[in-house]
Amino acid sequence: MYGGAAMRSRLRPLGLAVLLLVGACSGGDGGAGRVEVQGAGVARAWTQAELVAMPAGTVEYHGKQYTGVPLVALVPALGLKVDAPLTATAADGYTQTLAPEVLGRADALLAYTVDGGPLPADAGPLRLVVPGARGLSVKQVVRLGQP
Repeated sequence: MYGGAAMRSRLRPLGLAVLLLVGACSGGDGGAGRVEVQGAGVARAWTQAELVAMPAGTVEYHGKQYTGVPLVALVPALGLKVDAPLTATAADGYTQTLAPEVLGRADALLAYTVDGGPLPADAGPLRLVVPGARGLSVKQVVRLGQP
């Protein structure tokens, strides 16, 4: 499980950086995704229900239909900059940096469903999906950060 006191104890001050943590909730929402925004004076948790309430997009990627929040809408809503790179980190430590051009794409999503159902455990609960950009789709996203 991600988040909680264990995750907060590993965080270090980031100055003006903004850190976006994505993890599984332990509450009554069945393990759905949760997003915490911390840094630069921002501290806010977003539940998967709040993400679902945001403008959604659907894209096809590897023959599957992913639905989620387009980064072009999500990034500014979280107080992040769309004109600065964003680094995505997966649960296994894999990282990928997204250029500002990717953040502005309507088809780049923080996905919460695939083919109408929840993401499988090995891909979710939230997944970064960027069709046509090899290596930029990150499974089990636990962190998005911006300097």
